[in-house]
Amino acid sequence: MSAASTPRVALVTGASAGLGRAIASRLGEEGWTVGLVARRRERLEVLAGELRALGAQAHVLAGDLRDSRFAQQAVDTLVRFTGRLDLLVNNAGAPTSSREPVATDAELDAAFALNVRAAYRLSQLALPHLRATRGCVVNIGSAGVARTVPLDLMYLVSKGAVETLSRGLAKTWAPLGVRVNTVSPGLVETEILQATGMSREDGHAHFLQARAAMQPLPHEGQPGDVAHAVSFLASPQAAFITGATLHVDGGMSLGG
Repeated sequence: MSAASTPRVALVTGASAGLGRAIASRLGEEGWTVGLVARRRERLEVLAGELRALGAQAHVLAGDLRDSRFAQQAVDTLVRFTGRLDLLVNNAGAPTSSREPVATDAELDAAFALNVRAAYRLSQLALPHLRATRGCVVNIGSAGVARTVPLDLMYLVSKGAVETLSRGLAKTWAPLGVRVNTVSPGLVETEILQATGMSREDGHAHFLQARAAMQPLPHEGQPGDVAHAVSFLASPQAAFITGATLHVDGGMSLGG
């Protein structure tokens, strides 16, 4: 296989559900080889089967990114199988269990451990491989950072740190040919609401109420909307874009 026809390789974290699953699926549809990272192996195996049925290559990398040894193993394993890395999508993240604006130290530590520290560590581990391919990093933020939604404050504080991390790495790594950008989704209904302890019914009601109050565009955002944005930022058409935050939020970040 020639270099020109060699599939590009992406590592997508939090790929077992929600936005991460949609992103991995989109990349697979476009012919990328995708490394799938999450803790739930059985879900990753199902997704890998779907991608292989489309003709894409998929590698299941199950583990906890808060473990530095697993993070190293995930990068090393994918590169050993594929020989390269072109894209890192830091999507893995979790809200705190609290729906109050005040969080405990433990909740603050938990939010930063996965949403910030793990993303930074994985980016550093991926850098030598991304430099070799002139690849890029796309971090998943939150439109709630710009809108300043008070509930689950520590989650949004950590996502604000993700945006700052993206800009800092973008400036530092630009001379190396590595781009770093953020996609900040708005109100997209995924399983993350259940992670806060809400029932499916309560989560859906909360979602509809929040959308009516904060989103100017009337239609519902889909995980695929976020996946399209990631795909664009990873494409040659975005070669002159770095340090940017792309809001995919139906206008939520406009405020008002």
